[in-house]
Amino acid sequence: MFLAGIKKELKLFTRGFRLWGILIAIVGIALMYPGMYKLIEVMADMLKAVSAEAGVSADEAIGSITGMLDGLSSLYGGSLANVGFFTGIASFTAEGFLIMALLLMATAGGEQKKRSVIMPNCAGLTPAGYVVPKFVMYPALIGVLGFIGAILTALFSQLMFGGIIPYENIAFSGGCVAFYLVFMISVYFLFGIATGRPGIGVVIIYFGSALLPTLLGAFDINKYNPFALQSMIMTSPADADMQNFWLSIVVTIVLTVICCLLSLIITTVRRIDNSEGVANL
Repeated sequence: MFLAGIKKELKLFTRGFRLWGILIAIVGIALMYPGMYKLIEVMADMLKAVSAEAGVSADEAIGSITGMLDGLSSLYGGSLANVGFFTGIASFTAEGFLIMALLLMATAGGEQKKRSVIMPNCAGLTPAGYVVPKFVMYPALIGVLGFIGAILTALFSQLMFGGIIPYENIAFSGGCVAFYLVFMISVYFLFGIATGRPGIGVVIIYFGSALLPTLLGAFDINKYNPFALQSMIMTSPADADMQNFWLSIVVTIVLTVICCLLSLIITTVRRIDNSEGVANL
């Protein structure tokens, strides 16, 4: 039963534009911020060359651009490679999650359509066979892809700026991204499966994820939870609170299991008999 559910989810995920869309989004986000800073650097050099040929002074504009880049570099160890890497991977928790969630709407309860829950009884799936494969497959898959995205961002940053980003920084920040995405996708699937309206879930969870860390920080309870991982993404392991890091990962895994169990309970309670033409809610 479990393998049948995994097979169904794999077919649903790999058909259409879902898989390719997520892969394109990961590569695009990994390129975006390093590419943006490299473009600014190239524009400053071009402006300097053009102004020299034309005999026109552009020192003020060039100084403003280089000053901005130098200021950013000083915040991240004096390297533009670090700037591109840290700012790039942070976008995976915002724009990256939003794109992935939109592409996964059909798998996150969208197949339920207008009914509160549609169990594919014709395929012989039980509620556990419907819910558990989703939580086994998608959070882990998105977490792995998020970690790969962090590695790609580091590679692009190093290629563009020539700096060296320590492997421990890549692994630490990539781990923060991966487990944060595991949590976010789990909550998203819980909402989508419970309501059959993943589109509304995207909006609520996206804006909630921007507001909740501020509220947690205001009440000084911003440790030992998935949002603590989000706040540590742009921190090197040497400066990070490792106890907070490891305990936040444990809490994330526990919350993912809870999301799965809640989804299973809701699906079991609200199960519809599809043998009849009208839903019996």
